[in-house]
Amino acid sequence: MFDYYGLETEVLALRNSKIILPSGGNIVIDNTEAMHVIDVNSAKNIKGSQRVAILNTNMEAAKAIAEQVRLRNIGGIILVDFIDMKEAEDREKVLKLLKEGFKEDKNNPTVYPFTELNLVQISRKRYGKSIYDYILEPCDTCKGKGNKIRLSYLSNIIRSKISRIKAEQNVRDILIELDSIYEKEIKENILSFVTSIEGLDRNVYINFIPHLESFKVEPLLFSNQIRNLEKLRVFQWDEVSII
Repeated sequence: MFDYYGLETEVLALRNSKIILPSGGNIVIDNTEAMHVIDVNSAKNIKGSQRVAILNTNMEAAKAIAEQVRLRNIGGIILVDFIDMKEAEDREKVLKLLKEGFKEDKNNPTVYPFTELNLVQISRKRYGKSIYDYILEPCDTCKGKGNKIRLSYLSNIIRSKISRIKAEQNVRDILIELDSIYEKEIKENILSFVTSIEGLDRNVYINFIPHLESFKVEPLLFSNQIRNLEKLRVFQWDEVSII
């Protein structure tokens, strides 16, 4: 279902801390023990009036912040650091747009006025878990990144993609590319992993790549591909054995 609607890409994107805005600026969402902090940054090259460009970026950010807070189900105290605006009129426009973005939010967020430092505090009730609790888990090998996507979540998406490949193409060999942070866990439980992705009736090849931002699942259609990737094969269906 996730693959059919393309929702898996949207959900995985929610783990990214940086969201690019249409103008080229961005917002960065950071989680601390006490609160969530959202920084608004302008594009590197600003054309035309600086005041107009800053207002435009902050307006884009206000829309994106309301959307991301709801999608990620962020609760508690949220502190937003907008780009400095000297005119009170501009601050009011941004604040109004931010409040409008939360009008349909059932968690009843409260948006407070700008402080002298151009900070806006949002208080949002906590109901249920945030998106991070569902798709992320602690990572001991991420070199400071702290969290990784749960393998169980990735397995569900990979299973969906393999199911689509089976329906569309009569192929026996499937290549999966994953970040190397999953290598130890998968290799220690390879049969369980292959079962979870419903790959017991296929030859499964896995290429573990360091610092891979996403993942890939694709059929191996040509014999030369299969020969070149033989060393990556971790499961052979006809032998029902682990390589």
